[in-house]
Amino acid sequence: MKTIGFLVLFLAPSLGYGQRFISEGDTTDILAKYKTKNFSVSNPFQGDALMGHTWEVGREFVITKVVTVLQGSSSPSVTWSLRHHTDRSNAGTELVTNGSTTTSLTTGNTVSSGFNDASISSNEFIWVTISATAGRVDAIHFTVYYYHD
Repeated sequence: MKTIGFLVLFLAPSLGYGQRFISEGDTTDILAKYKTKNFSVSNPFQGDALMGHTWEVGREFVITKVVTVLQGSSSPSVTWSLRHHTDRSNAGTELVTNGSTTTSLTTGNTVSSGFNDASISSNEFIWVTISATAGRVDAIHFTVYYYHD
């Protein structure tokens, strides 16, 4: 288990190879309606289930956009899904049904529509699952835009 700021992350026990880490940060513009959370997953691979607790303890929020970009080479691709639920043993509710795919090494891929359920309750866990990778992927970086409900 690794604790970083407000986000507590657990790596799936089946990971087993190589050094892996996830990093997290956040930014807030007091004058802006939206806030962001940033995190990265190094060496993502199919079957990853990286988990964290609520970003803002005791506050509900709505995700409005997710921007992702890859580090890697050889036509990299990562299919991922942000999920949330109050019970981590539950499969969780996907932010976007069937997940999203990131292929960009430069400008990033943006998901800002087609949300299945973007409202996060104050007592829910949030986690990322990786369902597919291709090419050489060194890391995937996430910026999640949200506002308080």
